[in-house]
Amino acid sequence: MEYNIYENKVYNWLMEKNRKNESFTFSVRQKAMKGAELDYFIGTERSNYFGTTLWNIPVAYPGSSTDLINIIFRQNEVDKFSYNIQFVQTKKPHDAQNSYALEFIRNLKPIIKATFKNFFENEDKNKMEYYNFGSNQPYYSSLEVMLSELDKDLDTLIPIIDNEINKMKLIHPDFIAAKITSSEFNNLIKKMENRFNKYQNIKVDDIEDEIDTEFEKPNDINIPKYPINLILYGPPGTGKTYNTINKALEICGYSIKDKDRQVIKDEFERRVNEGQIVFASFHQSMCYEDFIEGIKPLEPQAGDHFLKYDIQDGIFKTIAIEARHNYESVNTAKDNKPLFEDVFEQFVEDWERNKDMKFPLKTFGYDYTIKGFSKYSIAFRKASGGESHTMSIGTLKDLFLEKRQTKPTGVGIYYPAIVEKLKSYKPRLDHEKVIKNYVLIIDEINRGNISQIFGELITLIEEDKRIGNKEALEATLTYSKNQFGVSSNLYIIGTMNTADRSVEALDTALRRRFSFEEMMPDYGLITTSKLFGRLFDKYDEAEWNDLNWKNAEEEFLQLFAGSKIGNEEDYIDKLENTPDESWYDLIDSGEVIKFNGIKLDEILRTINERIEVLLNRDHLIGHSYFIDIFSEKQLINTFYKNILPLLQEYFYGDYGKIGLILGSGFIKEKFNESKQKIQFANFKYEDADTLQKTVYEIVPSKEINIFDAIQSLLNQKTQSI
Repeated sequence: MEYNIYENKVYNWLMEKNRKNESFTFSVRQKAMKGAELDYFIGTERSNYFGTTLWNIPVAYPGSSTDLINIIFRQNEVDKFSYNIQFVQTKKPHDAQNSYALEFIRNLKPIIKATFKNFFENEDKNKMEYYNFGSNQPYYSSLEVMLSELDKDLDTLIPIIDNEINKMKLIHPDFIAAKITSSEFNNLIKKMENRFNKYQNIKVDDIEDEIDTEFEKPNDINIPKYPINLILYGPPGTGKTYNTINKALEICGYSIKDKDRQVIKDEFERRVNEGQIVFASFHQSMCYEDFIEGIKPLEPQAGDHFLKYDIQDGIFKTIAIEARHNYESVNTAKDNKPLFEDVFEQFVEDWERNKDMKFPLKTFGYDYTIKGFSKYSIAFRKASGGESHTMSIGTLKDLFLEKRQTKPTGVGIYYPAIVEKLKSYKPRLDHEKVIKNYVLIIDEINRGNISQIFGELITLIEEDKRIGNKEALEATLTYSKNQFGVSSNLYIIGTMNTADRSVEALDTALRRRFSFEEMMPDYGLITTSKLFGRLFDKYDEAEWNDLNWKNAEEEFLQLFAGSKIGNEEDYIDKLENTPDESWYDLIDSGEVIKFNGIKLDEILRTINERIEVLLNRDHLIGHSYFIDIFSEKQLINTFYKNILPLLQEYFYGDYGKIGLILGSGFIKEKFNESKQKIQFANFKYEDADTLQKTVYEIVPSKEINIFDAIQSLLNQKTQSI
């Protein structure tokens, strides 16, 4: 049986189970990688395996981002089939989700071991927590018999997994683990079918490749509980801004799991354009008028003889209004109550159709008319012809919501007629049904004057002071005089570069209201095997004999001194036939390639150890400067365009200290060749000789031998600094 027929039969069997029971769902391949455009599942034809999962339990570890539980189908020979169900997770989790996943499969292990035959587990010394149970026979000649056996195993397994998930969530409510929902499943199938249509040349040529352009609708996943106000802080280059994009999308309900980075960035831009995510940077000139609201000049119009001003909303107020409108729209829909913004919009539409509409006062014959609307007020004409007064839309809203009483004097007598008109409108039926999360990202949050920017609203961002919570508060805004509150579906993520300003110097009022997450250099992201994996990804659609790939691979191996085991076909076969979850372990083991040259993780660790001694840990250098180094030229550029300028800033041009960090390969004595002292001008100064000192300079990039320079840097690691 051919591989694609095998896949098709398993797919049809799974779909039949779904048709009989809609709650039975499974995953299918989403990325159309070269050679796999018409594959149903993740896997490779060369290795004769493919896999799926029934649960959304995302995990990540060095070298992979996958699911915790996978059903693997194999084809040993032409008509010999087998299956096993794998449980795999790293023993060194880097965050809460991955820690919970490790705890989860360890709790499961004794149950699985006692329930199923053919149980296998890794030795304790292995890096991965791994076990599986397989089919009752080494292989099946009949696919129907094998699927029948698997069906029995799934009937037993599914309740066990679901039960353990429920137990874990009682202990860790933010653990992401659940069956793939029906909406997720339908979305997966639709994407797969679109891909099939494209590559089978059925008339859908206008469908874009999902990897590059397709935007998924927010998945019905369990969104992890993020702090409502969060600051990511750490040295430069540790991925703070990079991670705000990931966190913002996850808060908005979009799963970034298994997504290409470009797809993630495109989705981020889409939500920015829709106003669900707003990105801003703080600086010394940022003020309340930019962030909350202020009086700003309007663009002059034809016929204007003088400059006009109006109150304009700032960055924070704009997204806060959007978030609160969504929050109130959903809640009023539940209570079948009209939303002020909805009825006011209908009111304005009616007025535009009939601008002579009259509004009565208590005194008969004193009707007034409306002249027009601004963002915050209503201009009207009294029965006497007077036009000098306006009504506040904010006050009108409070009266409509019965938050305050009408004043029986002054302008107050004009409000009741409009309130009565507003209450005559019926609630709209097109309310939003789901509360959406909104995210404000503030880059370099420590560079702004917090008191000047937030003003009186600093208290309103506290979680318990948000609209919808017990201690909810509203404040009167400085310019518009409207009541303003922040709803609980608006998240704030800030970033702070600790090298720019110490964390201790952050405004105390802000510090009390934010959670802090430290981001330090992650050396595991720049191991040689990780870099090699990124090079693979960069050329993932290239043929193995493609000249660009071959040149890139050769440059990489020259820099990192890689030596292949056996001939190239053997080495390719080993990689191709290795499951994704074990790929980097295989590279690290040296079984496929031995890397004996430059190790960027060791270089960066050495540099940072010395910086911490000479300065502090706030001034370390992040891994992002080395994240995509594939050649000698790129490494030299990184040192001369990033690392050296950063160290010059850290040490205020003290090249001697920079030399203590980087060694003689990068820093040299300026007068080393002549060994002569500088001759000062003819001037009598008794301490002139004591002023002579050694002057250092950077070795020009054209002269550097990067291998010798790195060797010099690392050789001094064990010496006293």
